[in-house]
Amino acid sequence: MSATRPTLSWGAAATATGYQVDVDDNSDFLSPVISDGACTSTSFTPSVSLPQGMYVWRVQAVDKAGNVGAESAVR
Repeated sequence: MSATRPTLSWGAAATATGYQVDVDDNSDFLSPVISDGACTSTSFTPSVSLPQGMYVWRVQAVDKAGNVGAESAVR
């Protein structure tokens, strides 16, 4: 059985003070299942269980001024 609360991880961005994490069941990210802009580390575990299925995710660095960086590759 697959993890329903998987831990996602990525490399640190040099000027990041936080990260925006989006998880969706479609790579267009039009209706993210999870969109969390409060992540302050380089890993994220959803606070709720995800229904069984296939998901994609991406992350964006956020600097101390609140500027959001480019989206990572979809994983």
